[in-house]
Amino acid sequence: MNRGKTATAIVAIALTALLALTSVYLSNPTGFTAMQRSQEKKVIKIGLLAPLTGSVASVGEDVRNAVLLAMEDLPEFDNVEIQLVVEDSQSKPAEGVTAFKKLVEVDQVNAVVGITSSGVAQAIGPIAEEKGIPTILAVASSYKPEKEDSYVFKFWPSNKERANFEARFIVEKLGAKDIALIYVNNAMGSGLKKQFEKKVEQLGAKIQVLEAFNPNETDFRTSLIKIKNADPEAVFIIAYSPEAVNILKQGKEMGIDSQFLATSTVISKSFLDSAGEVAEGLIVDLPITRSEATAEFEERFADRFNDSILHPGSYFAYDSVTILAGLLDKTQERKEIKNKLYELKTNGISGAIEFDDFGKNKEKKEFGALIIKNSQFVPL
Repeated sequence: MNRGKTATAIVAIALTALLALTSVYLSNPTGFTAMQRSQEKKVIKIGLLAPLTGSVASVGEDVRNAVLLAMEDLPEFDNVEIQLVVEDSQSKPAEGVTAFKKLVEVDQVNAVVGITSSGVAQAIGPIAEEKGIPTILAVASSYKPEKEDSYVFKFWPSNKERANFEARFIVEKLGAKDIALIYVNNAMGSGLKKQFEKKVEQLGAKIQVLEAFNPNETDFRTSLIKIKNADPEAVFIIAYSPEAVNILKQGKEMGIDSQFLATSTVISKSFLDSAGEVAEGLIVDLPITRSEATAEFEERFADRFNDSILHPGSYFAYDSVTILAGLLDKTQERKEIKNKLYELKTNGISGAIEFDDFGKNKEKKEFGALIIKNSQFVPL
């Protein structure tokens, strides 16, 4: 083909394409504009880091599902398309660091939510600061930022807040003066145990038996024999779901008839299924300020995932995504996002949201308590 024919062919193809696009525009100008806007949108990524395997998987699954629901509820933004990247921390600091670095360095996320473990939070906190990654912790009671103006924000109540409620409930509401405490020896467990001991002493009660165990331990009989011999009025368990199940089963087998209580870390359908009848009468704390918004969220969560029992961290995870997505539509500058989070004052499904100078939510949650009756968590 000579140059003249080639030029003619190119012009003909261009005219055909132009006519086709003109036809599309004339038949549906709105759709054409929407398509144009969609092509111009910038893809922005939010990372979710949660324990999807291991002993705390039930918590991670609830948090992940809440984040998925939040993603589905997001409006269509004019400037950005929000995408989610999920990584499994296994609730282990080393694995959490590896997963966090992948989210930041490989997936290049603009912010991270989830975490759900104090140990993992303490491991990734310095990296978030170094890399300047806005990170919102849904669950991590023992994490404390090292400085003001931190890139790490925290919804979950502190160990002191939780311990104060739990100690007051046991001593003042239940009237127990002799208490046994069995706790998991990790960042969450040791941090909460320290604050609980202090508050119990202030209230004039006594911890008769204090027993620690390593994560993923399965045999608690040695500790439970000490508890049985002491015959306390209440036994407080600081543990995750699998350990708490074994403590309850072995305790009941040994004939311990004290009132058992546990932290909200056990709140899950898998805990009820695994524990069965031995969980009847167990009391757990609930660090959520309930409202119509929480009730509506719980109903939609149950409809979407066929699960009416969700970990309290799910509420905070949902709010984390909706907050970040709204900010990311306006700016993708990480420092500016951080600054906007400190200026934030709003309400979410978890209650009022306003962060202090260290990135902790200011609202003091109105703790409640649940009791297990007929294999259901029921408000007490």
